[in-house]
Formats: sequence, structure tokens, C-alpha cells
Amino acid sequence: MKVTFMGTAGARFMVAKQLAASGGLYIEEGGARVSLDPGPGAVVQYAKRKVDLTKLDAIVISHRHLDHCGDVNVMVEAMTDGGFRHRGRLFCPPDALDDDPVVLKYLRHFPEEVVRLQPETKYTVNGLSFAAQAPGRDVRLSIRRPARLGDRLGVLRRHRRAAPSRGDDHPPRPHAVPLRPSPPLP
Repeated sequence: MKVTFMGTAGARFMVAKQLAASGGLYIEEGGARVSLDPGPGAVVQYAKRKVDLTKLDAIVISHRHLDHCGDVNVMVEAMTDGGFRHRGRLFCPPDALDDDPVVLKYLRHFPEEVVRLQPETKYTVNGLSFAAQAPGRDVRLSIRRPARLGDRLGVLRRHRRAAPSRGDDHPPRPHAVPLRPSPPLP
């Protein structure tokens, strides 16, 4: 599995000032190419790394916060070649499509499928599997513990009682841990 960090900025101030990029993650596994949480500036980060967005198989939005979905519409446009190629899948929580949607209505027919993520449901994109969980109001992706992403990166989930927490709104999350240094990206 190849995971490329397109940006990990989270807090509103970090995103607004772009103190760190907020482009989410790009995941390649076997035949699957997936964009996870394309926040503001994702398209720029993908272009810098020469990732061809028309080759994406799926875009996954874990929840509708701006830092996780700010570029979802332009990413759908890119994945579908401006809507001229009906391809790819968009996975997102139901509230990203309802009421105050973050996914624009006019482009929802561009992908082959728009999937409303449901809690405790497993999804697969060309052999790459993921599951959605629902802590409170958001649907979040879960990587089953412990996970090893190739030989350079591991993902840990600390036990709830052992990990520091700032309250119910911020329960412990999986943490990426470098296993050995990786070469710089182009």
C-alpha cells in the first residue's frame, strides 16, 4: 500500500492560513487509487505530485468538515474528466448530500456511483477495503488495528482509557507512525 500525505492541516486557523496543506491522503493499493478527505487545496497538492486525477477510482469523505471536503467538487470534476467520463465512485456521509450539502447537486451524476456511508458497513474499491463508524454525528473511517501500510508506515489505535482525551468530542484516533525514514516526495 502506498499512502501519500497531500496535507494534514486540521484546525480552522491552520486551514485558513494554509500553515500546512490540507489536501488529505492519496492511497494506492493494487489496482485501487483513492483520495481520502480532499480538503482545501487538494487539487494543487495532487498536481504538485503529478497524480493524474482522471485515474482516481474513488473519493472518500469521512465527514463534512471543511478541512475534509473543501475540494470534493473539483475532485469529482477531475475524476470524471469534467463530467464527460461517467466513472469512479464518491463515498460520503448522508449529510454531505442533504440539507446543507457539500457535494453540489449538478455533479452527483458524474461518478458511476454516489455511496452514502453507513455506520459499521464495509466498503471495497478494487480490492481496497474500509469501514465506516459513527461516533456522534459524523461518519468516520476506521483502520482496523494494528495496520501496517507497507514497510514504512504503521497505524496504531490507542486504547481509550490509556490515551489522553479532551472530552467526548475528541476521542482517541488512529495515529500514523513512521517505521523508517522515507525519501522526499518530488
